[in-house]
Amino acid sequence: MVLRGFRGILGLTALVWVFGMGGCGLPAGSFLSPPNSLVQALWVWSGSGAMDGPADRRVLVERSAASGVNALYVDLYRGTPNASGRRMYEDAEIADLITRAHAQGIEVWAAYGAPDWPALGCDPSAFPLRRMADVLGYNRDNPAAPLDGVMLDVEPPEPLSPNDYQALLALYECLRDALMAEGIAMGVAIRFFWDDPVEYPAGSGRVKPAYQHILDAVSGPVVVMGYRDFAGTACPDDGLICLDQDEIAYASRVGGAVLVGLETANCAPGCGPEKVTFFEEGQGALNREAAKVVAHFRGEPGFAGFAVHAYRDAYLRGLPEWPSTNPGFPRGR
Repeated sequence: MVLRGFRGILGLTALVWVFGMGGCGLPAGSFLSPPNSLVQALWVWSGSGAMDGPADRRVLVERSAASGVNALYVDLYRGTPNASGRRMYEDAEIADLITRAHAQGIEVWAAYGAPDWPALGCDPSAFPLRRMADVLGYNRDNPAAPLDGVMLDVEPPEPLSPNDYQALLALYECLRDALMAEGIAMGVAIRFFWDDPVEYPAGSGRVKPAYQHILDAVSGPVVVMGYRDFAGTACPDDGLICLDQDEIAYASRVGGAVLVGLETANCAPGCGPEKVTFFEEGQGALNREAAKVVAHFRGEPGFAGFAVHAYRDAYLRGLPEWPSTNPGFPRGR
C-alpha cells in the first residue's frame, strides 16, 4: 500500500495507522519532509469560483504557488451526480486541478463535513460514508491525478455532551478506516475548546480531553480553529499561541501534526467578535502574527504549520490589503 505524503508531514504518522500501531508515538525526526519546512494549507470553498473553469483553476494554483501554499482543502461536493455517478465535480475538472497543483508541489485534499454527520453515522448507505466512497471511486478511476487526502470539518452544535463526542469520534474512526484501506489519509478541523474529559470508547476507562482522543484517531493533520488576529503569548492570554498550545504539545508527544487555523474572511460579527479574523488588519498583519507563532512553537515537532481560511474570502483575492499573492508568509521554522 502506498500512502501519498502531505508534503511529508503525514510521513510515518499516517503509516503507523496503516499498519495498526496507532498511539505508540513517534520521534520528532520521523516526518519525511525536511524538519524545518512548514505547511501552508488553504481552504477553498465552491463559492470562491475556483472550480468554475480551467482559467479559475489555473489562477488558484498560480496564486497558491506564488504564496507558498502547499496544500489545498477543496470543497468538491455537488448536489447532483456527475457523469461517473459521484456527487462531485466532473472527474476531468478535479483531475485538471490536481494535475496543475501537483506540478507545483501542491497537494489537493477533498474538504467535507457538516454538523449532522455524527448523527447520520457510518452505515454504508449513510451520507458520510457515501461521500468517502466518492473519493475512493474517483482515485480508482483517476490514478494519474489522485486526491491526496480528505479534510473533515464536522462541527456539531454546542455544547457537546459525552455522547456527542463519542459519536464524533466513532465517525472519525469509521471514515478514517474506509479511506486508509486504500491509502488515503484523513485530517480534521476542530474547535479550540474541545478539551472536555471524554471516555472513549464508552466503558473503556480511557478518559482524556476530547482533542487528545481526536489526535489519537486521525491519520492526517488536525487543524485547530483557534481563530484570533494576534499571536499573543502562552495562556492565559487569548491569542493564537494560547488557544493552540495544548493540542500542539500533545501532538509532539504522540507524533501527530497540528495546523494553526487563521481566519481572513469578512465574517465578524457573524463568526464571532472582530478579533477572530485578520480581515480588517490585512495581509501584513497576518504574516507578522504567523511569524510570531512560528517563533514560539519552533521547537515543537507537533507544530506543522498553518491552515488559512479561505481562498478569495479575502486571502489571495487581489484587494489593496489582500493582494493576489503572499510571498511573505512564513515557510519555515
